[in-house]
Amino acid sequence: MNTRAFIKHIPPLAWVITLTVLCAGIFGNLLGNVTTELSDDLHLSAKHIGWLVFIGSSGSALGAFLGGDIAYRVRPLVLIYAYLAGMLASIVLLVSSSQFSTLAAGFLCYEIMLTALLTLSHTMIGHMDLSSAIRARMLALLDVGWSVGASIAPIWVVFLLRGYPSWRVPYALFILLVVALIVAYSRTIIRTSIDAIHLLRQPNADAHPTRASHTYWQLITSRWTIWAWVAAILIGYVEWGHTYWFVNYAHQGRAITLDNARWGLLAFTAGMVLARAWQTFVHSHLSTEQRLVRLSIVGCVMFALIAWFPNPTMMPYVLTINFFAGVGIGIVFPILLNHLIDFAPHDTAKFSALLMFGILIGAQLAGLIIGYVTEHLNINWGYATIALAMFGFTFATLKLFAVHKHHPSFNP
Repeated sequence: MNTRAFIKHIPPLAWVITLTVLCAGIFGNLLGNVTTELSDDLHLSAKHIGWLVFIGSSGSALGAFLGGDIAYRVRPLVLIYAYLAGMLASIVLLVSSSQFSTLAAGFLCYEIMLTALLTLSHTMIGHMDLSSAIRARMLALLDVGWSVGASIAPIWVVFLLRGYPSWRVPYALFILLVVALIVAYSRTIIRTSIDAIHLLRQPNADAHPTRASHTYWQLITSRWTIWAWVAAILIGYVEWGHTYWFVNYAHQGRAITLDNARWGLLAFTAGMVLARAWQTFVHSHLSTEQRLVRLSIVGCVMFALIAWFPNPTMMPYVLTINFFAGVGIGIVFPILLNHLIDFAPHDTAKFSALLMFGILIGAQLAGLIIGYVTEHLNINWGYATIALAMFGFTFATLKLFAVHKHHPSFNP
């Protein structure tokens, strides 16, 4: 299907879901852009920031399951309203915090609600009546929404902090976006479309992966899925390690100004947007697996170059390398999810939750390991672990596709 036909076939609900993911992309990427101001205001050390990432990621792990398996038991529209209300409550906690404990509680709450919304969004798309090829492009469209939001986050922070020099302001104004989402989901056509999606639990009829619904434990330990979870953990380490730590690394380790470091982070997310837009809108003779492997190799090179930035570093170099690093990891989640759905379509919600959970474990490890290495060595060594994780991800991806090619359900 060509690009114009694909766009015409995108239902209104999918656009609203994409808008939701876009807003989540803004909210989810604010922390990495205000780390310095937040640390100065509340007198937080690098170890505190690491624990903050760990606590938030723990909330995200719970949110992944609230947006996945629970969608079989509760109407999606009810869940959407509940999660948006929870986001409003988390914003109040964040902007009113004056000490680390209140701040951590706010981040815990917002990560739960944010990830629940993201997982529920993937679950609803996965249960629409779509072919495998169209579903892959629709899932990539959600990641385009996330990347656009992540690209807006640094701009949002830079311009707001110039007029209102407080890290609380970017969070406080996010209330307006949450209200806009509540209004969007209240439209009759959207509510009707959501009610038409029947997220019904499938019985464990047999053990064949294309027809059975498996337990979480079966999916976690199965030989044909285990490399997917390893890849998810490592890409979580890479993406969120870079998102949370690049500004600090560039400023403290490579003497790059804070605003220039934020523009570098923007270039990274812009690269992710381009890769996801390519996956969504551009037809290619390459299979999705071939795209992922080739871009992963690009990512390995780029993250290695970032870890060994010269000091001082020219700004065009910072922007270029960050951009292609974003391109290198931009299409990981939709391709891995669609690849797994092809093997066991009845387990869509569980696959979405488990992949998200793996990514969050990676984010937790990034927060703890990079924070620990930074505290005991320096930020340069801490960031270097991200490059190592990228090489590990590429290896895990190659192993996953090799296992699947020998699986009886594989259809080339």
